[in-house]
Amino acid sequence: GSVYFYQKNYVTPIRTANSGKNFEQQNEKILEVFKGSKSVFINHNDIGLIHLSDKIVWVTTTNNETYQTSFSLTELANELSSSIFFRLNRQVIISRKIIKGYSRIDYQKLEILIDDNFPTELNLVVSKYNAPNFKKWLTNSI
Repeated sequence: GSVYFYQKNYVTPIRTANSGKNFEQQNEKILEVFKGSKSVFINHNDIGLIHLSDKIVWVTTTNNETYQTSFSLTELANELSSSIFFRLNRQVIISRKIIKGYSRIDYQKLEILIDDNFPTELNLVVSKYNAPNFKKWLTNSI
């Protein structure tokens, strides 16, 4: 018989800002992202879209600035507020702030229409299985 030892590092992707601000600002959640060798902290309210491309998770802010993060989409989906963010599919998490609406496409899928000031070449499609949940989320019926 042999002994198997496994150690897992737990990393919390989001920390609470605790500077000398008022109580509401102290509880704002932020996310650490990277651009080149620079590490930046962005507020959850500034996130517009998170997507996976070439095994890298990219975070795009509402100001169209793109950063990368070391966290997986699953970790981020669990940490982000479900009232503001929705996981469209395996590759994309979207913020309510940039959504203008949706259009129905083939096989009961939904194509997401986003703000014109937020250009993206991503395929923002919700499957027919997630479409009812997306509609409820978008209309605050959850």
